Amino acid sequence: MKRNQYFHLKMILYAVLVGLISGLGAVFYRWLLSRIAQASQAFLTVSSWKHLIIALIVMFVGAIIVNRLLKWAPLSGGSGIPQIKAELTDKVKANPWPTVTSKIVGGAINNFFGLSLGREGPSIQIGGTLAKWLSRFFKMSDDEKKLMMTAGASAGLSAAFNAPIAGTLFSVEEMYHSFSPFILVPAFISSIIANMLSYYILGVAPTFSFAVEMSISLNHYYWIILVGIVGGLVGCLFNVTLDYNQRLFKRFDRYKTWLFFAVFCVSLLLTSYLPEIQGGGHDLIESLVLNPQSFKIILVILVGKLLFTTMSFSTGAQGGIFLPVLVIGAATGVLIHHIALQILTPDLAMVNFLILGMVSVLCAVVRAPFLSILLISEMTSNPSSLMPLAIAAITSYIVSEVLRVEPVYEMLYDKLLAKQPQTDVTD
Repeated sequence: MKRNQYFHLKMILYAVLVGLISGLGAVFYRWLLSRIAQASQAFLTVSSWKHLIIALIVMFVGAIIVNRLLKWAPLSGGSGIPQIKAELTDKVKANPWPTVTSKIVGGAINNFFGLSLGREGPSIQIGGTLAKWLSRFFKMSDDEKKLMMTAGASAGLSAAFNAPIAGTLFSVEEMYHSFSPFILVPAFISSIIANMLSYYILGVAPTFSFAVEMSISLNHYYWIILVGIVGGLVGCLFNVTLDYNQRLFKRFDRYKTWLFFAVFCVSLLLTSYLPEIQGGGHDLIESLVLNPQSFKIILVILVGKLLFTTMSFSTGAQGGIFLPVLVIGAATGVLIHHIALQILTPDLAMVNFLILGMVSVLCAVVRAPFLSILLISEMTSNPSSLMPLAIAAITSYIVSEVLRVEPVYEMLYDKLLAKQPQTDVTD
């Protein structure tokens, strides 16, 4: 009994330390991307031939650096969530500092050149990998290391989105598929610590600033189900498109530098025609609420964001898909709101459809309904919306199950293991 109590106390103390270290790593990455995003548009907005030539040279150098980083730390590519899961199941072993360095530097470069990639996956891998380094420093057992890596991953998501409950749930729903208190308690403690750090350093505010009043009449709940159905279809389309693009881009593995450069050039071109779909998309979601657009423009944004996100991610570049998927979901919800206005319900608030679209598409993509509901609820700081969000998420979940489209992180996990003999990095 005393031995168990000692173990619990030790894990709690370690969890506090993991929350601090992993939280700082994730907060720094979030802060860095926010600063880079401000400089990115100025760089990508070409004003002369001289500027264009300089931009192309800088982008080619950036492509070389990103490719070299991925060769140095092969497990740092993509979102990082499948890599953490693979480490927890003893399928891979990544060197902590090369992986964290590549994730931060490569992610910053990709963000600077406008790729449609998010911060959540990298934050999760940064948090989990820093926790691994910490467990090695304190000479923890293998089981203790895994508990701390799980706590670190939770801290990373919590700091990325100011969502400590979703950060905790992520560990048990996506990583372990278990609600054991041995996993929950350290993960929750680390998530809370990381969230406090985020508040202290970056300010106390929910991820999205717009006000949400989920006041949908029961007579209009069929719109929630409709959003769930369409969101489920869009989420499945995203996963299918991502799978296709990854298989297509795999043919160019020998020319990775040129592949990165080509996608950077696509991003440069988008600056003149559709800059809204560049980057993760946080500002785009905010603008959809503050500056409503026409049906046609929202449709172009939806299709463009889906295609450019799957293209950006399929290069293998360092970056996640959570935030771009939320943009796709937000656009889906706004489109349905346009349809609702044309039929017979002018009193429905557009922002309600926006967050219902986010939870629906996210749930279909990751196939994690609890995580999707709580994450959107925390990001919008509106717990009263749980019931409508739950209905939309469950509907979306059913659609994706019926269509039998593989959840995105399971698909990425399988692909990671399939190429492991070529990419394994030992400790």
